[in-house]
Amino acid sequence: MAIYRARRCDELLLALYKSHDDRSIVAFIESKASEDDLLVFAPSWIDIPINYYLRMPLKHLGYPGRSKREPPEDEQIEESEPRKPEEMVGLAKSKLDGSSGKVFFIHQKDATWVPDMDVVKKAFDENFTEIESKEYGNIEIIIYSITPPSLD
Repeated sequence: MAIYRARRCDELLLALYKSHDDRSIVAFIESKASEDDLLVFAPSWIDIPINYYLRMPLKHLGYPGRSKREPPEDEQIEESEPRKPEEMVGLAKSKLDGSSGKVFFIHQKDATWVPDMDVVKKAFDENFTEIESKEYGNIEIIIYSITPPSLD
């Protein structure tokens, strides 16, 4: 019963989300990404259609919860509390684990029901350097370098 509910919920979220071309999103990501890079999904459930087409083995991080391909931090806990916006920069840095990888911040611009999405984006803007961005309907992808932005 719980599996059916989870699948049904995923199907409903997917139906709400479908207002762009996932293949184009994935083609853009795969053309810019390397194996050291991190995909940050905000909200976390938008990884479902993107991961359907994504073939590169990239690290994942979700907000406000884990993305589907993100390994659990504690295998004993199935669902944890929602993440706090102030944790996201630290979590992204720890996922990159000292590599020179990039952060792909993939967010649904009209997801106003997800608390503090603007706070998460602002934290990434303040702690990383934006390299490039691209929009696909209501989805925006911002690629960041992990070097802090200059104060110019």
